[in-house]
Amino acid sequence: MNKSPVKRIFFYGTLMKRHGRLAELIRSGKLRFVGNGKIEAKLYSVGEYPGAVPKKGTFVLGEVYEGTHLDDILPELDEYEEYDPKRPERSLFVRKTSKVHLESGKEVPTLVYFYNKGTKGLESIQEGKWEK
Repeated sequence: MNKSPVKRIFFYGTLMKRHGRLAELIRSGKLRFVGNGKIEAKLYSVGEYPGAVPKKGTFVLGEVYEGTHLDDILPELDEYEEYDPKRPERSLFVRKTSKVHLESGKEVPTLVYFYNKGTKGLESIQEGKWEK
């Protein structure tokens, strides 16, 4: 597995803390909440979850986490996001490094899972915040 130099990850959907799916990773100390932030992207509703697609001038709101052993949990996150690093073209989401603007004003490189399918016919979420 390729080691990522980036030690932060951005979540904007079902992995946000209010959904509780990260609870075990946080309790175990593998992830630590850094703060809220936003990425330059457009957010779409894909049914039970959202999908962000990179786009200049629009923002998606979410949460930033840090992990000193982030590489150890990426396979689990990749599986959840249906990302296959060996076949990204067939993946539902792809993991990329993107600049996140933290509420503090600081900009940091962060891993983000971007939606990897077409958006035709999907409802865009204008405010950039997924509420389900």
